[in-house]
Amino acid sequence: MKKYILTTFALLFFIITSAQDKNTVGFYKGNIVASGSLGLLNSSGSSGSSVNTFVPSLVYFTSEKISVGFNTSINDGDINGYGVSTSYHFNPANQFSSQLGFHLNLDKVAGTTTTAEIKYTINYFISKKLFLSTSITGLKHEIKNPDIGPDLDTTTLGLNTENISFNIGYKF
Repeated sequence: MKKYILTTFALLFFIITSAQDKNTVGFYKGNIVASGSLGLLNSSGSSGSSVNTFVPSLVYFTSEKISVGFNTSINDGDINGYGVSTSYHFNPANQFSSQLGFHLNLDKVAGTTTTAEIKYTINYFISKKLFLSTSITGLKHEIKNPDIGPDLDTTTLGLNTENISFNIGYKF
């Protein structure tokens, strides 16, 4: 009888502790996340060319709700930009979560472009490790220093299709 009671308590202890394991959906302190977005940029004008883009990023959760990240921009196989970011996550432990982030990017395409953005992102976990996200930039300040011509300083506020991105990510 003692064996059955001890076995039952051991089994209950195992079930309770494994139910509290942080290997579930959502983000937690210490998580490392890899994500990326694919795109096709079309330039208007006389050339009318298009460029394939890939923007991979790596994010580390320093606390339950704060993350820092690094990204790079790859256009047609050439690395031409880098960026850093930090985000505050709302309800990060849920399957459906959101975040507000600040991103600073430096790109080298036909000159130098420095961009500062505030983005709102929605994340949805489709499994314990794999998630989909979409971001929209609400405020964007861009400083372009072209190789030829005058510098251009622009600020964009608002919602348009240029400021929306779709990503897929994996939580380690």
